[in-house]
Amino acid sequence: MNSSRYAIIDIGSNSVRLVIYEVTPPGAYRILHETKETARLSERIGEDGAMTHDGILSVVPLLRRFKRICGAYSVDSVKAAATAAIRNAANAEDIARELAERSGIVIDILSGEEEARLGFQGVVSTLDVRDGFIVDIGGGSTEITLFLDRKRVNSVSFPFGAVTAAREYTPGGIVRPERIESLKALVRDTIDLHPWIREHAQLPLISLGGAGRALAKLNQKRVDYPLPVMHNYELEENDLQSYMDLLPSLPVEKRKKLDGLSKGRADIIVAGVVLLHSVYRQTSASRIIVSSAGLRDGLFYETAMPERLPITDVLQFSVENMLKLHTPLPHDHLRRAAAHAAALYDVLADSAPELQPRHRSLLHAAALLQRIGYTVSSYQHWRHTFHLITESRIDGLTHREIVLCALIATFKNKNRTRQQALPYASVLDRSDEDIAAKLGSLLRLASSLDYGENGNIAELDVRFVPGELHLHLLCKEQDPSEIGTIEETAEETGKYWSFTAYIHASALSTD
Repeated sequence: MNSSRYAIIDIGSNSVRLVIYEVTPPGAYRILHETKETARLSERIGEDGAMTHDGILSVVPLLRRFKRICGAYSVDSVKAAATAAIRNAANAEDIARELAERSGIVIDILSGEEEARLGFQGVVSTLDVRDGFIVDIGGGSTEITLFLDRKRVNSVSFPFGAVTAAREYTPGGIVRPERIESLKALVRDTIDLHPWIREHAQLPLISLGGAGRALAKLNQKRVDYPLPVMHNYELEENDLQSYMDLLPSLPVEKRKKLDGLSKGRADIIVAGVVLLHSVYRQTSASRIIVSSAGLRDGLFYETAMPERLPITDVLQFSVENMLKLHTPLPHDHLRRAAAHAAALYDVLADSAPELQPRHRSLLHAAALLQRIGYTVSSYQHWRHTFHLITESRIDGLTHREIVLCALIATFKNKNRTRQQALPYASVLDRSDEDIAAKLGSLLRLASSLDYGENGNIAELDVRFVPGELHLHLLCKEQDPSEIGTIEETAEETGKYWSFTAYIHASALSTD
C-alpha cells in the first residue's frame, strides 16, 4: 500500500500558497513542501469592480509552477481554492475559467461562509480550545466565527482585509491618525450589525492570517523566545497595545528593518494590526491565541481524511501522528509503557499535591514519544527525542507543556533535566523541574515494567501506602534480569517520590 499525496493551493488576496501533504499507509500525515508567493490580487481590482486582465495573467505563472512542483512530488490530488480577491471581483467566474484554461488547475471559489467553516475546521482540529472566537484577517476579507463546546455557532465574513484596508486607510504605508480612527469606526460599525459578536465576553480570540502571525514573530524576536513554534503562541493585551503604539509611529522603511517582520508586509501591517486590535476590543476577548493552522489545514482534513472528523482529542491525534511518523521501533512496547505509567500515576498522584489532572495527559504523551529520536539515530537518541518534541508542533499542548513533555520523555536524572530546562526558563514555571523529575522517573519505572519489550508482565497491581510502593507482578515467564532491572529502577524512582519500593513477582510458567 502506497502513500497518498495531496496538494492544497490557496489563492488569497495577499498571497498564493501551495502546500503538499503526504498521508502514509498507517494514516499519519506530514507536510512535504510549502511555497508562498506574494500576489496582492486585491490591489488588481479596477474601478468597475473587475480584476484586470494583467492581474489575472499575473497568477498564471505561479499556478503553472505549482503544477510542475506537484508533478515532481507525484501528487495524487490537487485542490485549489480562491478567497476574497476573486470572490468579490465582478468577473469572478471569468477569472476562475481563464486560470483553469491557462494553468490546467481547476479553481473553486469559496464563499465567505465556506472560508469561515474551513478556517474553523483547521483551528478545532489543531487547538485544544473548547469555546472562543476566530478572526481570520486575510488580504481582502475578515471572517469572525464564534464556537462553543467545539461547535461552530455563528460566522460572518466582512468585505475588508489587511490589503484592502491598507489601500484605503494607510495608502503606501503612510499613517494618519484620523484615518486609523476611521478604520476603527468601520470595524465597530460593521460589528454593530451582528450583536452576537459582543455577547460572549472573556473568550479567547484565535487569530488566523498574516497580521497575527507577524505580531507573534515580532514579539518572539523581541523577547528572545526559546521555542521556534508559532502555533498556539499567546499574545497578551499589553503586547498587542505596544505594537498598536509602535508600528504606526514608524515610517515604512523603518518597519522593514524590524526583526521578525517581512519586508513585503511593512506597508500593510498597520492596517492588519488595527483590524486585529479592533476585533479584540469589540469581542472583549480574554487573550489572543495565534494559530498557524487555518483554511488550508481545514481543506486538507476535509479532502484527505473526512472520515476522521471531527477530531475530538487533539493531543492524542497529534501524538499518534508523530508516533507513526517518527518511531521505527515496536509501538506495542510504548503503549504498554504508557498504560503502566497511567496505573502508577493514578495510585501516586494524590501523594504529590503539585500534580494536576493535566499532568496525566503529559505523561501519556511522553510515554508514546520517548523514543522518537531513534528515527534520527540510536546514538544519543534522547537528544534527538528532546529536539524533535520541542521543535515540532504538537497540537493540543501549550508551549510550556511541549517543553515539559520533552523533559519527561528524556528524563535520566535531575541534573540533566536542570541543564535541559535552562534555555526555556522564560516558558516554564518554577515547579516544572520537580514535576519533570517526578513524572520522568515514573516513566522510567513504567518502561522497565516492559523491559524485554515483549509484554512479559501479564498483570500489574499497584498499591501505595505512605512511604511504600508495592508492585505485584504476574509474569508470563520467570526473567530474573527483568525483575532486577525493575527493582533497580523502582529504587531510583523512590528517591523522587519519597517511597521505598517492594516488588512482588510471580510467574505463570516456571519452566
